[in-house]
Amino acid sequence: MGRYKRRKYWSKRAGVREAGPSHPLRLPSSPPPLPTKIGTSGFSDSQLSQTYNYQILQPYTVHQLPAGCHSLKDLASKTLAHVLFSAHDRSSPSYLSYLIDSCPVSDSWALWKKVWHYIVYSERDSPTVFQLFYSKFGSSDSFQCHYLPTIRQKRMRDYNIDRASYIITNSLSRKHRFETIYSNVSINSLVVNLNQFSVDSLVILNLTGVDVSKSYHFISNLSNLYYINLSRCNVDDTILKSFSIAMSSGKLPHLECILVSGNPRLKGTGASLPAQIQYLESTRNEYVPVGFSCIDSAAFVNLTDSLKFKYLIDHFLIENVDIRRKLILDYRVVNEPCPLELEREDLEDVWTKRASNVRAVESFIRSDGGNVTEYGGHPSTVRREDTKKRRRVNKVDFKKFFDI
Repeated sequence: MGRYKRRKYWSKRAGVREAGPSHPLRLPSSPPPLPTKIGTSGFSDSQLSQTYNYQILQPYTVHQLPAGCHSLKDLASKTLAHVLFSAHDRSSPSYLSYLIDSCPVSDSWALWKKVWHYIVYSERDSPTVFQLFYSKFGSSDSFQCHYLPTIRQKRMRDYNIDRASYIITNSLSRKHRFETIYSNVSINSLVVNLNQFSVDSLVILNLTGVDVSKSYHFISNLSNLYYINLSRCNVDDTILKSFSIAMSSGKLPHLECILVSGNPRLKGTGASLPAQIQYLESTRNEYVPVGFSCIDSAAFVNLTDSLKFKYLIDHFLIENVDIRRKLILDYRVVNEPCPLELEREDLEDVWTKRASNVRAVESFIRSDGGNVTEYGGHPSTVRREDTKKRRRVNKVDFKKFFDI
């Protein structure tokens, strides 16, 4: 036993323990507020702020299918396209995939081709539905990504004029898919969905006006990115340097065209462009790279992204890509959040904004043989006609002309 005994407050008579000295329990006046998320109470995850699922959003209001039928097959295809989207559960990707895989015919595209025609005709082709049909029938030469109305059909039915006009004007092939997405979309989920397409896809991504200062690292995981527009996206030298590091480590293997106009934080000090980048577009008299030559053509600057990409390929200014056989995924994220109650006018207006171009810019093409160069200095101007090789003229004697 110890030297000191613990004093017990015990009554010998009653056999009841007496109350000892009181020590009041001290409670805090007001408990600290618990954070709503794990981590700092002021943390906000921008990637979880997506308020709509762009993959299930149809490009326009649903149109009525035509009343006339040319054959029994036409009637069956029209009825199936209507029944599939009349109920929400029937239009799910798993149900559509089950119907396509359970088709008893070996060449199932011969049956589903007309169904897909009426799906894109009525503009029910959401990104999820398109991805499903392309994964099943994209290898067929007759597969088309959009419905292109004729002049007679334009007069007979109501349709999204801005969307159809933009697609007709800027489409490079039958396998050119256009998607216009609102700004409150998760860049991470967008990159993951684009990587789910086949390896023969080609991505043209336009993020004009969207702040990418907190989500630029997701873009480095886009494996099939060929062309990116980062105009007015709050890009600085650190972001551009991260792209260079990603390309040197094997990421972004096909990226050759980058547009960075309207970014005043981009100074170019200490940054470098890898030899992989062949085309650069920046603000006029603001951001001038060394080792590049200016394309002196106002008509070229005003082209859309797809037409610029085609011009660079046709004139052998970038790597030659067979755009007729590849799936071209032309995605534009507009600087506008998706409204809570999406109406018809909103879908029309978003395609109008897509057609607007950035003014007061300069275009540069690499002219140093593909070496990594530092930014700075003044470019040498190259006119459009000088980029082509001139044909050698053979002089022929007038007396020998008729002998030929």
